[in-house]
Amino acid sequence: MLRTLLLSLLITCVSAGEAVRQLPPGWLGANANLGRATWNAPGMAEQLASLGLGTLRYPGGTVGNYWAWRDGWVSFGGEAALGHITTMARQRPPRPANTPQQFVQAIAADPASGVWMLNLVTADLADQLAMLRTAQTAGAVIRRVELGNELYFALPENRAVHPTAADYAREAGHWAAAIRAEFPAARCAALAHGKVEDADAPERKR
Repeated sequence: MLRTLLLSLLITCVSAGEAVRQLPPGWLGANANLGRATWNAPGMAEQLASLGLGTLRYPGGTVGNYWAWRDGWVSFGGEAALGHITTMARQRPPRPANTPQQFVQAIAADPASGVWMLNLVTADLADQLAMLRTAQTAGAVIRRVELGNELYFALPENRAVHPTAADYAREAGHWAAAIRAEFPAARCAALAHGKVEDADAPERKR
């Protein structure tokens, strides 16, 4: 009952002095960095379907910048600036693996609901296109692609690959063109970040 009520509140957006408008399908999404379970664990797909989510993100947030999709786990050869990345990279089997094929099993009820967050830090375009092809072969419909995550953090790994925002913009444009050439239905999201930290500032709201 509570879940139904919360979803009802989220689906309809009401602002004082403005007409009520319906949010588009897929607006309500979730992100999960699975470290102790697998996407194809028994009952996972059914539980996810019961949530009524419009989108689900793979492989997650900043971990995606270090994600080795064939292994279904973080891979990093050095000391990552974010300690939890190094800790995950050093973890040895037995450990849960979460490959694209396993994730596709989790979104079987809606194969187009995946948000595919790509690794623009420790992988290249050819590798990430191969991941999307693998997901498509497994049954996914590639419609939403995210080009990196939180690359505006001043981390050595980020700066080594994209020293400036202009460098990232050029690379993101190149990746987006290549992705759309193979997956015409895909919409690619690039990163953006302002210097305004106050959430109530007019500049940030714009």
